[in-house]
Amino acid sequence: MRNAVLWVRRMLRWMGTALVGHDVFVSYARSDGRDYARAVAAGLEDANLWTFVGYEAIPPGEQLRKALDWGLRRSRLLVVVCSPGAVSSKWVALEVERFPK
Repeated sequence: MRNAVLWVRRMLRWMGTALVGHDVFVSYARSDGRDYARAVAAGLEDANLWTFVGYEAIPPGEQLRKALDWGLRRSRLLVVVCSPGAVSSKWVALEVERFPK
């Protein structure tokens, strides 16, 4: 039963984000922020906010920069998981720079 509920929730989320975008883009460094980013995203989704998180939103083989730009343009808010790795991450810096002001 739980798997069916998760599947339906993912399908609804996919359809909703395809139509209207994401509420929150979660930016993090994979080196040391992935677990915390997952926890943040789970909390946001429990609050019925649709999130864009790289580990989940970008399918394998997808061009990373193109997928990130798409996610940034279609998100209303940006949350940055600050960590030592994020401070030195070129990807986190790029996401902050490219997020629509």
